[in-house]
Amino acid sequence: MKFKITRFLAVCFILIMGACAACSSAQLPAYHPAENYAIDRAVRSTIVLNDLTGDWICGGTQISPKQIVTAYHCAVAAVLTEEEQIEATIEDGQIVVRDIDPAEVDPSRIVMKSVTYTTFAQNASKGTKKPHKGWFIAADPKHDVALIETETVEDTYTPLSSSDLRHGQKVFAIGHPIGLKYSYSAGVVAMPCRERYDVCWHQIDIHILPGSSGGGLFNEAGELVGAAAFGLSSSRGIISGYSFFVYTDAIRKLTNF
Repeated sequence: MKFKITRFLAVCFILIMGACAACSSAQLPAYHPAENYAIDRAVRSTIVLNDLTGDWICGGTQISPKQIVTAYHCAVAAVLTEEEQIEATIEDGQIVVRDIDPAEVDPSRIVMKSVTYTTFAQNASKGTKKPHKGWFIAADPKHDVALIETETVEDTYTPLSSSDLRHGQKVFAIGHPIGLKYSYSAGVVAMPCRERYDVCWHQIDIHILPGSSGGGLFNEAGELVGAAAFGLSSSRGIISGYSFFVYTDAIRKLTNF
């Protein structure tokens, strides 16, 4: 149960993002391309996923002209209303309301549902941003990964890596922690396959925060190797250095790579 609560932390936090509305909706400052081409491409391939109201909710990575990878729990938050994300049960004669664990949501409720998103180019430009449209075409709740097919063809994308991660390998992540869009963080692979509840996750020495969910993990070549899934927390808060990303092979299987 502790795992479910921490894994759902990013989605729960979205509900209080009004406190950071200014940073989540504001235009990006003038962007200066990274000296490293791999980092620059990863940034430009990162999208901002919206919920049903059109507000920012998660990240994702364009991996081909018409495909985006994000986290499954982001998909749940993107297509279900707040009412649909909770359930009420009667315990000891009292009505108890709880958040539904995204992993318990049947993929049939997600697949073929439409979603909107904005690209890096849109977020970096002035003026009104008309969201692009896409559909969830595949989903794997167990491994917390979902695939979007886009209506438009995007010319900037980051390919999925064909290699497995190794202990100590350098990686970096791009995401939108607490509404700070397109934040870069770097670290190393602490454990290529950390098994939790019969699922392999990449354990990475990168500190992620609520809102980082769905954002990409990249190798030094700028290839996608994972997507931000969850972090561990204690009574004192989120534990630094214990961040977990969707396993590369789970993305390959979902995309038939």
